Amino acid sequence: MESVFQEDWIISSLELTENARKLLHYIKYQKRSELFRLLIPSIPSQLPWILSELTLVPVPLSVQRFYQRGFNQSEWLARQLSKNASLPVETRGLIKVKETPPQSTLDREQRTENLVGAFQWQKRIHVPRNVCLIDDVLTTGETLKACKSALLEAGVQGVVGWTLFSRADII
Repeated sequence: MESVFQEDWIISSLELTENARKLLHYIKYQKRSELFRLLIPSIPSQLPWILSELTLVPVPLSVQRFYQRGFNQSEWLARQLSKNASLPVETRGLIKVKETPPQSTLDREQRTENLVGAFQWQKRIHVPRNVCLIDDVLTTGETLKACKSALLEAGVQGVVGWTLFSRADII
């Protein structure tokens, strides 16, 4: 799998171009979830990490944001990746417990502060050994970092991240 962004624990498959940004905008904010089908060819059939017992965990939305959109784009991506790579998906464990402004409306410093304490693992849900966090876009990485902290605090041993798109200027 060719990637446009990679660091020690996050990989992205595609550059976030203006056309990709518009497509995501239609999907997320115009409630055009049928356009997800256009993204299917870009979802990999395997991930580059060799971790045992890898479970896919989508970045959760707050309850309010989920009801506004009617879907979680990260969950959709996780389910498609699960089909392609034959990996389990856990959608109930990681939750967003704090309503926050959208990250896209904030600068880098505000994005870090915005997500402090925003995510946690549900104690009644079994904690996976290793997790691959799934999100649609990587901009500053603050969302994935906040989720990773919550997972490690819950007892997850290894955390990696995959996003479909990443901004070109962080490559």
